[in-house]
Amino acid sequence: MMNFTINTVLKQEISKIDHVFLPADFQGNVSQIRLVQEYLKNVVDWIGEKSTKAQGLSKTLTSMDKLRSSEHILYLLKDAEGNNGAGQVIGILKIGVKSLYLHDESLICHKVSPLCILDFYVLEEYQKLGFGKKLFDYMLDDQCTTVDKIAIDNPSLKFENFLQKHYNIGKLLRQHNCFAVSTKFFENVQSINNSTSGRSTPTLAAVGSVGRYAAQQPPSSMNWVIHGGDSTRYNTEIPARPKTTSETNADQSPVIDELKLINEPERTINVPEAKHLERPSSLEVRPVSEQISIDVTSHGSISSHPTPSLTKDGYVDLKYYHNKLW
Repeated sequence: MMNFTINTVLKQEISKIDHVFLPADFQGNVSQIRLVQEYLKNVVDWIGEKSTKAQGLSKTLTSMDKLRSSEHILYLLKDAEGNNGAGQVIGILKIGVKSLYLHDESLICHKVSPLCILDFYVLEEYQKLGFGKKLFDYMLDDQCTTVDKIAIDNPSLKFENFLQKHYNIGKLLRQHNCFAVSTKFFENVQSINNSTSGRSTPTLAAVGSVGRYAAQQPPSSMNWVIHGGDSTRYNTEIPARPKTTSETNADQSPVIDELKLINEPERTINVPEAKHLERPSSLEVRPVSEQISIDVTSHGSISSHPTPSLTKDGYVDLKYYHNKLW
């Protein structure tokens, strides 16, 4: 097993790695690549934890897993004399492109995709010795950009003082999304809203629904039914039937028709009263004095005399009670 050191893995003072997690100038076989990746994982995770604690954050910003699942770039600064001559990583700078909505001093919103500083840290014993500026200058030169064109993710007060001291950057414009930019950032940025009303709101592209809700739904007329509105206003897509000549003439003089109805005397209709129907005197209501006994024969017919289908007590014997349909 090979014994790796910072000086053997990172040849340059400042190295750049991405999701592949290998230095650009590294050469080796498959087994060596895996060993180098595992070694760099431990180094990056270690200094990433240092950066998290120094900034007082609860969530780690820089780790091997985060770098592998993104398109971010990580710059590593080393001290070749550190760790008894074996080399030591003393600083990191992570960058990436983000799509952001930012507001300028006039509160006009702009949609931009700037290069962003996502993590920047130098070990405490190496701070205020010029190492941080060396790492930052290398990144700006490598990306061909300036400080006025970048956005910073949640910069600390120490980082803001660093930019003001070395790059003459005034107070940063902090955004609602925790990013901050220079006041000169918006000089060459076009507003996403052409209105001159002062404050504008970014307009996001509508995202289509998926599944059963993707189909366009007809407008509901329940509101008009409840409040007594005209529900026919939703039938605008149905072509109207062409009017006849009589209908056209009727539409041209609606006021005259209404006046005729007003001046016309009210008509009354005489309905003859219905005659009362009297009960005939010949009809008499008598109480039933006799009970008629009805026997059901075995063939389903009605008989007034006992039949063999009855039991001794006069009940119907079910075994004889059937008809021809059965």
